[in-house]
This record gives sequence, C-alpha cells and structure tokens, in this order.
Amino acid sequence: MTRETEYRDSTPVDFPDDYERTDIDPRVARRTNAVRQKQYGKDVRESMAQAEEITSVVANQARDIAQNVGGRQENIEQRFDDQIAGSTNDDEVIDARNSNITGETSKTLKARLDGMQENSVHRTEDKATDESASIGTDDSVYMTPHSSAVAIQNQSFKGEGASVHYIAHRGSNKDFPENSMMAFEAVTRHWGIETDISVTKDGHWVIMHDDTVDRMTNGTGAIAGKTLDEIKKLRIDTGTNLNALSDKQKQIPTLNEYLAICKRRGVVPVIEIKAGSYTAANYDTLVENLKQFHMVQGVMIISYSLEALQEMKKRLPLVPMQFLVNSITDTILNQARDLGINSGISVKYNHQSVTAENVRKAHDRDLSVCVYTVPDTRFEEVIDLGVDFITTDSKSGDLRYAKLDPVNGFVINNNHGMHEVFVEEMAGGRAHLYFVVRDGTNNRFDVLLRLPEWATPVMHTWESCLIKVKNNVTTLASFDVIGNVGDGNNKPGDVRVSYGWEQREGWAAGNVIYPLY
Repeated sequence: MTRETEYRDSTPVDFPDDYERTDIDPRVARRTNAVRQKQYGKDVRESMAQAEEITSVVANQARDIAQNVGGRQENIEQRFDDQIAGSTNDDEVIDARNSNITGETSKTLKARLDGMQENSVHRTEDKATDESASIGTDDSVYMTPHSSAVAIQNQSFKGEGASVHYIAHRGSNKDFPENSMMAFEAVTRHWGIETDISVTKDGHWVIMHDDTVDRMTNGTGAIAGKTLDEIKKLRIDTGTNLNALSDKQKQIPTLNEYLAICKRRGVVPVIEIKAGSYTAANYDTLVENLKQFHMVQGVMIISYSLEALQEMKKRLPLVPMQFLVNSITDTILNQARDLGINSGISVKYNHQSVTAENVRKAHDRDLSVCVYTVPDTRFEEVIDLGVDFITTDSKSGDLRYAKLDPVNGFVINNNHGMHEVFVEEMAGGRAHLYFVVRDGTNNRFDVLLRLPEWATPVMHTWESCLIKVKNNVTTLASFDVIGNVGDGNNKPGDVRVSYGWEQREGWAAGNVIYPLY
C-alpha cells in the first residue's frame, strides 16, 4: 500500500479550504495525487510536470468553449438588434410580429411578447368589482369565484318565473281616495302598489299625482312651492269613502309613510317620479329613503322622464325601471334598453302600438313590458300579447276579485254605505265570500247569488250564515255553494238558500272562506 511522503519540514501546511475537490478536472487530480504519494525525486518531478501540462490543456479547452459561446451570443444579439430595427431580411420574424387573432401588428417581436405576457397576468385592476359583476355589462374584466357568486346573489328579482304581475294604480282607489294611506293599506290582491312622487320646497319626497294640491285637497298651489310642514297641514277632501278616513289618514303621505305600508303589507313599491326639476341631492335623498327600508332590491322606478330614470340608474343600476311612454317605437325601445339591466317600458293598454309583435321586440331587447290602467275585462286580452305587468284600477290583481249582484229579488243591505257583496280569491286555493242581503225569498234551493267560474268550487260546500228574525234577534241558518258537479236543482256557482231561512224577517249575512279544490 502506498503512503504519503513524510516531509522533514516542520512548518505545517495551513492552506484555507476554499475550493471543492469535486470541481478538479480528473486528469489533473490523478497527477497531483501522484505528487503527494511518490517517494523518489524523479517520479515526483514527472508528476508535477504532467500536472502543469494537463492544467494548460484544460485552460485552453475552456478558452475555446468560451470563444464559441461568445460567437453564438454575438450572432443572437445581432439577430435581435436586426429584429428591433424592423429588419425585413427575416420573413419569419416579420410574420411573428403579426397577430392573426387580433389583426394587430406590433412594432417589434419583443413588443408583442411583452403584450402577451401582460395580458396573461391577472392584475388586480382587471378583476370585476362586486358592482360591475352584478350589472354584467363590462366585458373588459375577468370574474373570480367571489365576484361570480356576488353577481348571482345581487341580480334583482324579476318576479316568479314568467308570471304576470298586477299593480294597483294609486292604491285601491275604488275603496278610498287615490294615493291616500288607506288606499295603500287596502291593497291585498296585487303584487305592487303604484304611486306618484314629487319634491317639496324643502327637499322632501311626498305622494301626489298632480303637481298641485288643488284637485285632491282643501289647499291650492304647487307642491314644489310648499314645505313639508305646509303639505302636512292640508287634508284630502275628495274620493271614495272619504268619511271613513281619520284625520291623520286624510293627510298627504310622505314617501317614507308609503314605503312603510308597502313593507308591512309585503307588496312591491312601484314609484313614478313625476316630471319636475330635481337636483342631485333630491335623487340622493330618494335613494336614502329606499335604503332606510332595505328596498333598493325590492322596488320598481317608473317615469315619463328619461332623465330621471338615467339619474336613478347611475345610483341604483340593478333596480328595475320602466320608461313610461305614449306609444311603442324602435327609438323608444332602444332608449329603454340603453338604461341598462332590468329596464322596461310601460304604455297605455289600448294604444294601437300595443301588439304582440312590439311586445316581442321589447323582449328581444331584454325589456319588460307593462300596460297600464287595464280594466279586468281586458286582462286576458293583454296577457295573450305576452306582457309582463298589468297596472289596473280594478280590485282584481294577482288574486282575483268580483263584485256580485244578488238575484231573484234579493238586494244588498247597504244601510251603512260600506257593504258590498263580493267574492275574492285567496292564497292556497281558497275563496272568500261576503254578503249582506235582504228581501228575496226564504224557500230552500232559491238562488241568491251566482259566482264567477274561477270562484266555483269543485265540490259542494255547506256554510253557515246569520239571519235576522223577529224582535231584532239573530240566529244561525245555512246556505249552499254549488260545486262544478252541479245537481238537479241548481247550476255550478249558485249560492242558494238552505236550512233555517223560514224564520228570517230581515237581512241575511254570510262571511265564509271555502276551498276551491
């Protein structure tokens, strides 16, 4: 076994450990190891000489490699410089600066590559905000899972499926004065309540169809010229069942009072902004009123003023809005479409432009269509055209209502001025029948009322009523509601005398809820 030569020099070898032995060329390593291990001077000298020589060979090889790499680098740099200068000598480089997708030509290939890299990086400013995601009109940004979820959550309602929804015009104005608090409270069968708003002198939104108070109150003058305190001192002095209203109920309602009723009744506010000169602060106040009642996602704004709708869309871009128009034209449809998402038109039901073709044109532009002041006798006709909303003065709405006229000598007992014989549809497949009648006969099977088809039950029902007998005493009797099967004596929908009526000497009163199915 060889061993390293022992030196007589007592000076220690104390070189720093500043290189990796694995980095030594193996040809050099073999010769330096021989220097350490050889014992005789000739062998040591030969090893040292070869180590020096092989080191020179390694150095020359490294130099050649470096020169070759340098030449290649110079060639690459020259080609790159030619490319930057817009060289026309390389057809492939020229072609690479052109995009077949966008049709754009970059000045240099580097410019195109930089643009591609920039577009491939999702920068914060390129992400859709919650609001822009909800509106869904910006195609220059990308959606994240969060913004997609927010967009779905914030999409405003459009009603249930493709249902037609009914809107009570100025409240239940056949029961109480239009736009009064009681007219709003009396709405029970409609999806929404339409009303009219304008601004007082001191910036408050109040309810009134006209721009003056003359027609509906004991005062005179323009709403815009009065303060809220002056408006509240006036009293409504015309309309149905005016005497049934309390002093407070005769006051002109504020927008907030109307919104509170809508929220309590569970109906949608349909608010018409009347024509007028409004400031940015006025519109901001309207938005704040809606926010107070958490109704920015549950309200519909309508107006004949396109400017008013545009101002509200700036503030509430998701809220459904309808452009009130006198006719349907392509120009009007385009103006309504340009309002943005959840927009539509509203037009008088019997105008000649209200056709199935024009309703389809509106729907092609993703617009909803409302027809206003439709009588209940024309509901089916406009529904067949494909409309989405019906504004009506009728007491029939999403749930139906019918006033009934007694037959066979029976008459309405209306001694207090408030009685009306009617039947109304109720949720859950039920109907409510109310009557107070007098005169007529007391014979069993005699018919006193006839129900409309929709209020006729499938099966016969036997119901209780009160009758007035001698000495102003009342007692129970019964009446029948004939179902669709009918019988030998009466037809489906007949309401007829049953047991106990032979005692009657005055009125008969029924107030019952019965199943339709």
